Amino acid sequence: MSNDRRAEPTPQGRGRGRSITEWVRRQQIVEAAIATIAEVGIGSASFARIAQRAGLSSTGIISYHFAGRSDLINAVVARVVADGQAYIGPRIRAAEPGADQLRTYITANLEFMAENPDGIVAVADVLSVRDADTQKSPYAEFHTAGIEHLSDFFQEGQKKGLLAHHNPRCSGGVMVAGVS
Repeated sequence: MSNDRRAEPTPQGRGRGRSITEWVRRQQIVEAAIATIAEVGIGSASFARIAQRAGLSSTGIISYHFAGRSDLINAVVARVVADGQAYIGPRIRAAEPGADQLRTYITANLEFMAENPDGIVAVADVLSVRDADTQKSPYAEFHTAGIEHLSDFFQEGQKKGLLAHHNPRCSGGVMVAGVS
């Protein structure tokens, strides 16, 4: 099985397997949602707009494939994250440990962002959403997981003596921004 989560169909959350046709349609909807969010923002990215961009005859097709708006938004973020990991991961693993891996990580991230502007804009917009009552992002776990992965990367380099010792969650005394 490939690291690319789009490589093959996976079981649908409603307890039944997903056919190839359903899987392809789901990917089409996610791609349309990414482009729509990047264009008009998460607040204006309605099922109607997404359906229109995807060339669907009704919003009911989106509802068939996703349990609701949150399910679709989760799929959008998961897709961009998986694409980023598939793009960046092999480059980091091929680099020499330490400074070369760090340089590769930064370069690969920037290249991925340049090649996937809609995905980056869409995820940034999704992560900016705040719950009206708690002022917390309902999608914070995606951002937190990314920060933790980067922190682990730095700590591993420090343990091996390949990177200087410092708090990997801080830079020059300033905490790396997290979404709470």
